[in-house]
Amino acid sequence: MLRYALPTHQKVILFFVCWVLNMGISSAQLDTILIDLGNGNASNLPWNNLLNANNAVINDLTDAQGFSTGFSIEVTDGFTGTNTNGTTNPNPAIGFPVSATEDSFFGNTNMFNGGINPTAAVTLSNLNPNQEYHIELFASRLANDNRETQYVVDGASSNTYFLQVSSNTSSVVQATAFPDATGTITITTSPGPNNDNAFGFYYLGAMKLMYPSQNLMPNLSLVSPVGGEFWQVGKTPSITWNSQGITTVNIDYSIDNGLSWFSLGTQNALAQSYDWIVPNTPSTNCLVRVNGGGFTIQSPSVFEISSTQDDCHIVVLGSSTAAGTGPTSSDSTWVNRYSKAIFQQNTRYTLTNLALGGQTTYNIVPDGAVVPAGFTINPNRNLTAALALNPSAIIVNMPSNDAANNISTEEQLFNFDLIQSVAACEGVETWICTTQPRNNFNAAQVQIQKEVRDSVLSKYGTYALDFWTGFATANDSIVSIYDSGDGVHLNDAAHRVLYERVFNKNIHQIDCSNSSIQQSTITHTFADWEIDYHAGNPYIDVVFETISNASIELELFDINGNTINTYNQNINSAGTHMVTWNAPIAAGTPQQYLFIQITIIDDNGIKKGNLDLGCKDLNQHFYRITVE
Repeated sequence: MLRYALPTHQKVILFFVCWVLNMGISSAQLDTILIDLGNGNASNLPWNNLLNANNAVINDLTDAQGFSTGFSIEVTDGFTGTNTNGTTNPNPAIGFPVSATEDSFFGNTNMFNGGINPTAAVTLSNLNPNQEYHIELFASRLANDNRETQYVVDGASSNTYFLQVSSNTSSVVQATAFPDATGTITITTSPGPNNDNAFGFYYLGAMKLMYPSQNLMPNLSLVSPVGGEFWQVGKTPSITWNSQGITTVNIDYSIDNGLSWFSLGTQNALAQSYDWIVPNTPSTNCLVRVNGGGFTIQSPSVFEISSTQDDCHIVVLGSSTAAGTGPTSSDSTWVNRYSKAIFQQNTRYTLTNLALGGQTTYNIVPDGAVVPAGFTINPNRNLTAALALNPSAIIVNMPSNDAANNISTEEQLFNFDLIQSVAACEGVETWICTTQPRNNFNAAQVQIQKEVRDSVLSKYGTYALDFWTGFATANDSIVSIYDSGDGVHLNDAAHRVLYERVFNKNIHQIDCSNSSIQQSTITHTFADWEIDYHAGNPYIDVVFETISNASIELELFDINGNTINTYNQNINSAGTHMVTWNAPIAAGTPQQYLFIQITIIDDNGIKKGNLDLGCKDLNQHFYRITVE
């Protein structure tokens, strides 16, 4: 059946009234879902914004009262892109705001920007197959030619509608449809028969879905603060709540455990969040109270407002996963989820993300490290750049680019060790993420991924973050429910799991009040050992006594137990001896955190001990170790 959009808003209203009367209900008994398509200018709540023209999805649409509906919408046949030249003067009678009318998804049936896109579609899902739905469609493009667009609405039956999009300000498509047996309605767009645009442009910009009211009960609950938070004066954490069926809330706070209250005014309940600039009212007995819809909720326990301005900084180094590729929005990435969560709990903790898509471990090693031909250190996004931010912790997330570049397991682990060791020199703790599964690897690359995964978990222990388990199939590809669609990156659901794994490590709870190691120590003792620290030539002297011929072995190793160098010497007499180990580290090796193990064997047996040399560069310092 072919149907045409009514040309005036009066006829549109008449059509809608007739539909309501035929349904036997009043407009007050209708629930409405509002959807804005296009990434030009997002619409304010209660509108749902579908931003990506190729594969966007909203799994749980909210209605105009803020209720969660369980309905979903998805771009199931991709559009070409977003048009931002729609009307900025829509007729108020149609009920579509400028933010929804000035942008839209578009497609083209003739070559445009190197491609042809004859149809595009969105699908509404999880609908009630026994319920008829009313759908309003709008699109606008400022133009003088004819850009008529055809909409085929497929549910239990199929109907076709047309809309003249060119410079449209007041015409909408009015459609009614029952979903098919699976609860879906698909709206397929293409040029109408009168479309004479040279590229065959067609558009879909905004829509409303209306249906009999579900008569859901309003509710209100507080999310944050709920007690135990540490919020500093002048910082801007969020007071957050969950609400449905409530349009406005009043927010108050107390600094005396509820004896008195100060108003923060009336806020939009549908926003479910209020960014609060913490006032200069330090107290350990703070509460927040939210009122709306007949509900009053408040923090179950007190939180603190503090006048301190100290900062604990976490830096993320990595590639595309940490940079945010995969999820449908930046809010869904594990890094941004984590950054928001730790700040909400304690405003001391802030996060800087230095990750960049495509990077390998060679890109993030410290300045001065030696990297192979074909690779370069990125001085703006490497360890040196991270340490310049004076962090209390660093998280390294390198999922698969090394294997994609056939960088061996040994080379990757060397780079991780170097990063962790150099960071330790600055008193900064470092967490290393495992690799992640990927679909397009050959057998050798998959083996590298698995070897690095296992090595990171066994080698770094508490400082390892598992980004593999649960995301990989039996053949080491990405589990389909976690695949973003490209076989390389993880989606929103996966990033939520990653965020939870990082958050549960409690990295954001480390003591950052003294995050640097003092390097001016002159002597250091460990059991029977003593080390004297002097400026001078690069060598180590060990002074010791034996009762017979003897042997001595010196082993230098890094913070992860990797042997850097060894030295052995036989002693041909009893007495006091001094052995000298010249140039124990190759010239140009970066400063790192070092240990030495000394083993002496004589007729008394074996004497062995370890010394923590701390963060020193053995190419620039002389050490004298006395064995007592």
